Amino acid sequence: MKRALFFIVFGLIFLHNNAQKRSFDLILFGKSIGYLDAERKVGANGIEMYTLFSKASSKILWKNIDAETRFTITFVNGEMVDSYYEHKENGVVEKYCKISKSASGKYQVHHHKNGKFEAPSGADYGLLHVYFKEPSSKQKMFNEAWGEYTDFKWIKPNTYEYKTPDGSRNVYVYNNGKLELGEFHTSIATVKLKPKS
Repeated sequence: MKRALFFIVFGLIFLHNNAQKRSFDLILFGKSIGYLDAERKVGANGIEMYTLFSKASSKILWKNIDAETRFTITFVNGEMVDSYYEHKENGVVEKYCKISKSASGKYQVHHHKNGKFEAPSGADYGLLHVYFKEPSSKQKMFNEAWGEYTDFKWIKPNTYEYKTPDGSRNVYVYNNGKLELGEFHTSIATVKLKPKS
């Protein structure tokens, strides 16, 4: 019993001590409207856990919007095995996507818009990686918010973009391999992401 307790405590300490954290301000029309925190934890047995939480409040087209987004993604030996994404507006879940790797080896996806479906497994680069690792020019990313693979497009040195199925365009700019600017272009506004000082 003591030995098992030792390994559990050691594993928790190991995960805590091997954490990377990135914090960003969310900016709309030049004004800070919230924040985004991303964290990467590396544990024993090839386990990597990524989490993201963002919160923003703004008024767009005469409507007050309080938004919260959460992600939890687990990789084992470099491959994604499960994830959960949830986006709330004014306390109501507007979007979600739950993914788990099944015994058949495929991803079982339950998406708020597209229902339940299967996707090929083997994802080694996901949406939350962008906060910790610059993609390559031919990087294929698994978008856990949609349950599908997306290609990154190289725009210019250290600058990449991808488009979501709903038409939004996301741009990421890196400096020495570290994310220094993000832009989320939607049909009505562009939200910028900048590292906190």
